[in-house]
Amino acid sequence: MTLATQWLSLLAMISGGIGTALVFNTYSHLFRSKNTTHQMITDPMVVIVLSFFSYYLLYMVNGGIIRFYLVVAFLLGITIYYAMFEKVYLRVLDRVVVFVKKIWYGILKLSNIMIIKPLIWISIGLLVLIRFFILTIWKVFRFVILVLFKIIRPFIPSIVRRHVQSVYMKCRTSVNLWKRKLIMLWRRIKNAKK
Repeated sequence: MTLATQWLSLLAMISGGIGTALVFNTYSHLFRSKNTTHQMITDPMVVIVLSFFSYYLLYMVNGGIIRFYLVVAFLLGITIYYAMFEKVYLRVLDRVVVFVKKIWYGILKLSNIMIIKPLIWISIGLLVLIRFFILTIWKVFRFVILVLFKIIRPFIPSIVRRHVQSVYMKCRTSVNLWKRKLIMLWRRIKNAKK
């Protein structure tokens, strides 16, 4: 190994230590669970993955030869990060998180205003139109049936008249049931809008 390769390896391990500490600090600040059992499982996994990346960095620089001074340089990089960069990085990270949250909530609010609310208004309008047409058709149908029934009532035998009245009552009951269901659905939609 030449002297230039050794210096590059040393710088790579210092920067690898800084990067490893930075990534672990980001993980612990944003994604780390409060549960101790989860921490006992995920923390070693994160450290192992970061170790593989650090070794890959060393492999790219000097072919993967590990020397004692490179391990010390790696630990020095971690120490440099925690001594010099941690507070600044966490402040920047907090601001970035707040900025991303504001953008995300803005996107959600915009999609609510541009997509969801118009869909709600369109569906309410369609329900009002459907209700209007159904009630209008029902009133016209009922009127026609009542007029016809009054006209032909004297000519109908009493047995048939009772049967027709029972069918009419069943129809009226089912229509009232559907009417109540539509009214309840309308109220639910109206309350969901608020």
